[in-house]
Amino acid sequence: MTTESENTGPARRPRARRSSRRDLITGLVVFVVLAIVAVLLWSFYRPFGGSGPGNQPGAAGAPTASAPAATATTAPTTPTPTATPDPVPAPTRLLAAVGKNVAWRATTGDCPSAAAEPESTADGGHSWQKTNASFTTHTDAMQRLMATSVGHASAISLSTDFCRPRLVHSTPGAYNWAAGSSSPTGQWYIDPSDRGQVHAPGGAVAAPCSAAITVAPIDDTHAALLCSDDTIHRTTDAGAHWGPPVTVPGVAALAVRGHGYVLARVSAPGCSGVLVATLAADGAPTRAGCASVSGTVHRDAVAISSGHGTLWLWAGSSIRRSGDGGASWK
Repeated sequence: MTTESENTGPARRPRARRSSRRDLITGLVVFVVLAIVAVLLWSFYRPFGGSGPGNQPGAAGAPTASAPAATATTAPTTPTPTATPDPVPAPTRLLAAVGKNVAWRATTGDCPSAAAEPESTADGGHSWQKTNASFTTHTDAMQRLMATSVGHASAISLSTDFCRPRLVHSTPGAYNWAAGSSSPTGQWYIDPSDRGQVHAPGGAVAAPCSAAITVAPIDDTHAALLCSDDTIHRTTDAGAHWGPPVTVPGVAALAVRGHGYVLARVSAPGCSGVLVATLAADGAPTRAGCASVSGTVHRDAVAISSGHGTLWLWAGSSIRRSGDGGASWK
């Protein structure tokens, strides 16, 4: 007869094997899950610089901090200054042509140190007759010189006491001078004590620039004005209105020629001497010619004048004349 214990023994062995199999499967699942989690964590931290393997400071493949790239700085550019032209100086020479062979000239300067001693020629400038206007008129520093013959000339000079403008004129024979009115009314001139004005026959008018240098009148209403800034202005109503400026770099002298004007220019391109140009009542200057001169040419020591078809030029140590409007000189 079989006992109970003998019947129960064999039935318990399959249950133990099933338990071991479950434990193995569970372990494998846990291992797989842990492996997947580890891979995910490693993948998560690596791209973003986490603390996983390969992202420790100094580890191979770890991104290294780089110094910020130097930014190129451009030094601020300093604009190149524009050269300012030298102002036109007040003239130290005056010239009044009468014709082919006759002319008057004078030197001038500051009042009261520049003596009024005009000279005349009747042989085309080969010889000059000197006179003394300062002694008899008590004036000096002539501002404008006018002439009608070898024996008659007049000028605007400055009195020796207060340097006020006065009209003086030569006496018959042109060896002596006499003073006219204390104020040169009815005349065109510039008072060097106030270059912001131009004195016209009808009275003083405002200059169209800060400093007027030379006035060249055709008549009581028509005139041209040379300013210190290289500009020339023209008027047809005695200075009540001035036309647009004409800029002529290096212009040194201005005078009347017929019903228009003539100017002398130094340091002009293509002319090693003095360039001469004509200027109509309106419009731009027209080149006439280039006059060669001897000696050093200073801008304040250039004078030009026209009389009865002959142009006269006084520059450097030369007196030059032209009978064809400045195209050729002798």
